Parts: sequence; C-alpha cells; structure tokens
Amino acid sequence: MKKVTIVCAALTISVMLVRCNSNNAPTALPDKIPGTVLLSEGFEGDLSNYKQIVYDGAEGLMTIDSSSKAHVHLGKGSLTSDSNSTSIKCRLDPTIDDSIAGLQFYIMATKKSQTDMIVALCRPGSSANGLFSIFGLGIGKSDSLMYVFENAPADPINEHKSFAPFTLNKWYKCKVEYGYADTTLSFFVDDRLVYKRGAPSPVTLQYFVVMRDGLGTQGPSGYYVDDVAIYKR
Repeated sequence: MKKVTIVCAALTISVMLVRCNSNNAPTALPDKIPGTVLLSEGFEGDLSNYKQIVYDGAEGLMTIDSSSKAHVHLGKGSLTSDSNSTSIKCRLDPTIDDSIAGLQFYIMATKKSQTDMIVALCRPGSSANGLFSIFGLGIGKSDSLMYVFENAPADPINEHKSFAPFTLNKWYKCKVEYGYADTTLSFFVDDRLVYKRGAPSPVTLQYFVVMRDGLGTQGPSGYYVDDVAIYKR
C-alpha cells in the first residue's frame, strides 16, 4: 500500500460527525476510521436534507430501503435506487483541501442490472451534472466493480474502468483516498489496494455524492449502499 498505508495503531481517532440529514441520529461506524470523521451516514432516517445531482429535469432522488435485513449492512436502512437518473448530493462542512481525504462505504448487488452506480468525493464545476473532479468506486454497467477518476469533463486522462466481477448478495468494503502531498489517488476493495495513480490536485473536495446514470436497465437497480464514512487524516 506504500504511501497510503493505514496504520490504525499509530493514529489517534477523533470523530466529528457532520450529518447531511439532520433527522438521522449518528449510528455506530462498522470500522475504526483513521483521523477525523467528517461525515457518517447509515441511512437510518430519510433523505430530506439531501439534494439530487441535476442532469436534467427528469432526475430524481434515490431512496432508503428498510424493508429487509438482507438489504442492510448494519442498522435498519440502506440507500438504493428505484430508477435511472437518480442520485443524492451533500456538501461537506468542512470541505477538504489538504492532508489525505478518504471515503469509505459498503456496497452490494442483489441482481445484475447493467447500470452504473457510483459513490464518490467531488468538487463542483461547469459540467452538465455540475461536477468537475470525481473520485469514486461502485458498480458498472458491465456488472463489475468499477473505479472512477475524472479530473475534468472530457479530459483524456479520465478513467471509468471495470476491474473485477462481483458476487451477488455480498457486501464489499470500498475505500478511496486522495493524498494532497503527492497528488496520488488510491482505490481499495475489502482492504486490498486495487489501483493507484497520480491525479492532479482537485483543489477542494466539497461534495459527497451517490449517482446512477440514465443508461442501462430501467427500474430498481438491486444495488445497495450503506455505512458511509468520509474522513481526513
């Protein structure tokens, strides 16, 4: 893991929970998170304080599923998508512009839906969806785990790459870290480094987003996201 190796024993863990949804009580994190936790989300309440990413007038908000324990990693609810072109967006407070920015979450698929669903840290910009830099992991329309790096809209160095098939009904622990000092982006699945690359500085990471595109199979995705933690170390 080289420069982004996490040594939990050497770090003092401090927690400052900044919830996008004020109706939700903070839930216990499933893992020890290094550094300072800026946002913790277990999707136990509702999404009234989240906004959607505006692709077009037809885009909607994602939904919380609390109907089955099989769809939840911990707690009583998880985030899912009932249709294409749905999302959630939350502005981080404080935003991140130094040290190492981290995003950790769990994702599961109960069926193969041939659609993209990405969980990411972003900075805003002038693209059609209002996002400029995107650093994330998720499930791609080829029914595989996928990492996403976008430096800027239409930049030739952008990558959306499927790297491994997924097992249905298995929760995957996903983590993305961006180091400001060495401008390095690292992607982990189940605590294993799956890809590392240089990435131009995003200046300030301001948003947490989950988004499903408008392509692929229509209707409920069968994809679930739970136990999100955004941190700085």
